[in-house]
Amino acid sequence: MILPRHKALFATLLVLAVLAYLFLSRSGSAIPVRVAAVQRGPVVSTITSTTSGSVEPRASASLSAEFIARVMEKRVQEGQRVRAGEVLVTLDPEERKEELAAAVAGRAAARARLAQAVAKRKEAERELRRTEALYQQRVLSRRLLDAAVLEAKVSARGVEEAQATASELDRRVAVSRIRHDKAEVKSPFDGIVTEIHIDEGDTVTIGSKILEVADDSRTHVAAPIDEIDAAKVRLEQRARLIPDAYPDQVFYGRVYEISPIVSTGTETNRTIQIKVALDRDDPGGTQDESGGIGAFKLGMSVDVEVILAQNDSVLYVPTFAVIERSGKKFVLTAEGGRAREREIVTGLSNWETSEVTSGLSEGELVITSLNDKSVREGARVSVEESGEKPGG
Repeated sequence: MILPRHKALFATLLVLAVLAYLFLSRSGSAIPVRVAAVQRGPVVSTITSTTSGSVEPRASASLSAEFIARVMEKRVQEGQRVRAGEVLVTLDPEERKEELAAAVAGRAAARARLAQAVAKRKEAERELRRTEALYQQRVLSRRLLDAAVLEAKVSARGVEEAQATASELDRRVAVSRIRHDKAEVKSPFDGIVTEIHIDEGDTVTIGSKILEVADDSRTHVAAPIDEIDAAKVRLEQRARLIPDAYPDQVFYGRVYEISPIVSTGTETNRTIQIKVALDRDDPGGTQDESGGIGAFKLGMSVDVEVILAQNDSVLYVPTFAVIERSGKKFVLTAEGGRAREREIVTGLSNWETSEVTSGLSEGELVITSLNDKSVREGARVSVEESGEKPGG
């Protein structure tokens, strides 16, 4: 029988015995880990867009109504390819015809009045010369001479007024002719219809959007980058483009525009927009028969990585295998069935890979399964599987 005063001691010894058993059991078995071999190849330092970018046309046009009219005919559909000058939509031309006819008739009348005014001025000038001659001969009085001078001035002003009216009617005819011609809404360039805002029978008013046309022969990817990285981005820097539609393919382009304005959409995420044009000379930028980059469609989402620097043929490890502590960097290697901590020095890095400038040799195995806190210096480990070769 155990005395009461010994029960607490007994319980403590029992717990210690259990813990010792568990510790010995645990330390006696190897921890399965995943590893990746130290590779040699290219490593790049990049800036990644804060969100996916979007494929946009270099040029686009929003065609709007310039007068009130009824839509007579819609000749295209969204997504249809069109040519420069092609008629896309026809508006009711009757009112425009009447307006043009009235302007032409008004111009003809104004020109007739101008011709009459010119003839009248010539007659007044002849009469003035005759009156001046007779006045010099003292045949006619000063009063008649003054009347002839006044008549010549009045006729001259009549010509000026008629000329002004005729010019105004010429302008009105030109405007009416343009408005008449715009009853046919035409494409300003070769491209693709991206959006249609009307249907046949609709009535459009001045400024009403009719349709949108985009020139997709030249496109770019617009993407936001964090304002912190703005100073690192330069024009003509190369960029990797990874379309969501082709996650296993990488295309390349060059930064050709950097917005001077910081977007303040949210207080916690201020960005600037960059535009990347696809590099047609790059092997990754496959072209279709029309000369455009076939894989990229307007509106497609694309991840953008601006390449700041690149080192070729260097040692690298997966970035997620690198441990940072007290300003230093380490990895855990699998050596002789044990995890060994190794201090390393890194160079360029990105989300996937980090260059190793010292501390490791090619082919050594670094442990990548670091979520298990028991994987530490000296722990017994067994290689469960090798990580896939990381890309540079």
